[in-house]
Amino acid sequence: MIKDRSKQRYGLKNLPEDWEITLIDNVATRKSGHTPNKKIGEYWNGTIPWVSLKDIYKFNQKYVYDTTDNTTCEGINNSSAVLLPKGTIMISRDATIGKMAIAGQEMATSQHFINYICGPKLNNVYLYYNLLYRDYIFEKFAVGSTIKTIGLNFFKNLIIALPPIEEQQKIAEILSTWDKAIELKEQLIEQKKERKNGLMQKLLTGEMRVSGFDGEWKEIRLGDIGFCIRGVSYKPGDLYSEESTNTCRLLRSNNIFENKVLYSDIQYVDKVKVKEKQILKENDIIISMANGSKKLVGKNVEYKHASNQSYTVGAFCSIFRSKKNVSSRLIKYLFKTSKYDYYVSILIAGSNINNLKPSDIESMKFFVPSDLEEQNKIAETLGICDKEIFYLEEELRHIKLQKRGLMQLLLTGKVRVKV
Repeated sequence: MIKDRSKQRYGLKNLPEDWEITLIDNVATRKSGHTPNKKIGEYWNGTIPWVSLKDIYKFNQKYVYDTTDNTTCEGINNSSAVLLPKGTIMISRDATIGKMAIAGQEMATSQHFINYICGPKLNNVYLYYNLLYRDYIFEKFAVGSTIKTIGLNFFKNLIIALPPIEEQQKIAEILSTWDKAIELKEQLIEQKKERKNGLMQKLLTGEMRVSGFDGEWKEIRLGDIGFCIRGVSYKPGDLYSEESTNTCRLLRSNNIFENKVLYSDIQYVDKVKVKEKQILKENDIIISMANGSKKLVGKNVEYKHASNQSYTVGAFCSIFRSKKNVSSRLIKYLFKTSKYDYYVSILIAGSNINNLKPSDIESMKFFVPSDLEEQNKIAETLGICDKEIFYLEEELRHIKLQKRGLMQLLLTGKVRVKV
């Protein structure tokens, strides 16, 4: 008998009376993963996919089909590793906890995963969605300060609500349809981005000209058309937990995400530490100048006013601010070219410190049309692509919200499906 207290702890209150609440272990076989001996060559580079934390990024997808490492039959037979059947639910229990996916073929996992092989009373795709909807419980029960983990007792006591198997299958089918729509929208967005990047490279090298223009191009240094301002240096004591009239909003490298500024995780720094020129202005380019990962050095985004509040950037970032002698609308696209990426890779190559200087940015050279009108026309053409991608991403966001709402209705029994 599952007590009400346990139901509440695991997010299973106020469900239909005909839904059975039981331990997952009662309706599925739980298997722990294992790592065959890395020193024995015969155990590795085989044909059996072996899921490790290196593959966790693939868990953003619903199914995992291939892995970074592959083990062998010898590796499975001479260790505690288990060959899991296709359809097994795999859940990470260490480091990046609570990430889950479905095995797209026979595979094994490391000890950092718990795996469920579903029995006849439990549909595996339903289990996937049920746990995905309740993913907050993994964080709730995790332990550890730096590297979090979920103990085996959590999984031994993990419960689930079971509608009749036919209803489970129908719920799984409905939510899978939404996932397919999300996947198709994501693919379309990626196609649009690739098309835009191809167009950008052609327009910004003169390989393709905007209709009506045939004037000469000129070589410019970024230092000729703007200047780079290093971010604010501060100590822990200069930061505040809350915003006040004495603080300025601070953006850091983690606030730069693809072509967006993320405002969900900002800090508040003492205004005394911020110079007037370090306050962000419309169309400024925020650049990540230093990072533990070389791949993240040089990432950048155009700043657009988010509100009436003032923003600045931290010391590991810089601000590139344009002058008036070139189209400010065009500059942001120069920072997205393969030429810019090449400059960054050369500047930090062979260095133990992944760091750019303002003078590095200002020294970069690009060819641009001499005609300001052509510069603006190129920016306008690329801006149309950006808008199209933006609207598709908004559609994707709404589809995901609708799916989340549907999960809440279907997985709590507030809406029942006909079978």
